[in-house]
Amino acid sequence: MTDQAASAAATDADWRQSIAQSYRSEEVRSIAEVLASLEPGATNASKKMLAMKFEDSIFKAASSMDDYRKTIEKRLNRLKKHYAKQQAKAGAAGVEEENADLVREKELLFQNKLRDEFAAKLIYIAKYADVAVKVIRKTDGDEKAKALKDHCDNCKKRARQLGIQLEGEAPQPRLHHDMKFLTQLKRTLDGTVDQVRSHVVKIVDLDLFLEEKLEIVDDELLRSANSNVIRKALLEQLEADDVDSNNNKFTVEQMKILIDLMNAPTPIPRRNQNADQIRAALSRIERIRAGTQAMLTYMGLTAEEKTSFAGSMKKCSAILKECLVALEKDHSQLFEDAEEKDGEGNPIIKLEDAWNKHLQYLDDTEHGSAAVDEDDITAEEPS
Repeated sequence: MTDQAASAAATDADWRQSIAQSYRSEEVRSIAEVLASLEPGATNASKKMLAMKFEDSIFKAASSMDDYRKTIEKRLNRLKKHYAKQQAKAGAAGVEEENADLVREKELLFQNKLRDEFAAKLIYIAKYADVAVKVIRKTDGDEKAKALKDHCDNCKKRARQLGIQLEGEAPQPRLHHDMKFLTQLKRTLDGTVDQVRSHVVKIVDLDLFLEEKLEIVDDELLRSANSNVIRKALLEQLEADDVDSNNNKFTVEQMKILIDLMNAPTPIPRRNQNADQIRAALSRIERIRAGTQAMLTYMGLTAEEKTSFAGSMKKCSAILKECLVALEKDHSQLFEDAEEKDGEGNPIIKLEDAWNKHLQYLDDTEHGSAAVDEDDITAEEPS
């Protein structure tokens, strides 16, 4: 980009930042008044949403404050003029017909709505389509790879029809489509985009796939009917396992306890201190256990009780991932042969044995207590 072009781009950005929201709100109010005056029985309030979209589309496309004002005035005057002519014809014929410019405005707004709804999803599909197809070809063969490629190519085509710029491609012109085409396009996008994107995400980013699925699960669990079915099934299982009904763990109090345990800070091990390493590892394992129990407890709550812990499935999953990654990265040396002995012939406690054996530290004193100065141990807060 040349200095002149960069300066122009900076100027474009500056003029938008200098516009107060109160000024734009006043423009929206004026536009709503005009739109309401063009439609018998309409009110400013009923046209406010349309006016907001009308103003926003011009604001984003305008190159300057002057261009912004002139475009609004020009388009409103054109609507008034054509609407007046149309009303005159309709009055003579006794038939009311929708103004062509109003139709065009609705089409442009609908097209912008489709862009806002599907742009990010279509761009993601286009960006990772080749990687996903390559993986599928390797794991499932050419036939399934071709099917996925066809779906991805179709999504790219729909993106271009909406004027969405894809990575590595030249900017797409904004095409004007009529309402019939846009309605059919939306039907196609609704039926394919989410499914194709989900498949691509599952192949190239399992963490993102799990995160998005847990959001869906969380939303489903907040529905009363779903919560009642799951809660009933869990309580029936407790009864089948001969668990005391008075010891029902699917309670708000139990959920709070588990959340506190799950979010407990992990001690930071000092360098070359095996006792500290084990303590930190066990802390993370305890957080993993609390996180998994919290997910089960959350599912057993009523729909009303769940509202106090909305998003818990995703939050618990994030804690589990954090702790598992830390165990693999920071404590891999603890995963050793269970029969390994230290220099004095004492068994070294392994991470996998920690729940079943008395915890012994390599630097224990003769009195059996770990040689760890508690004042020297700090803690890391969970992310």
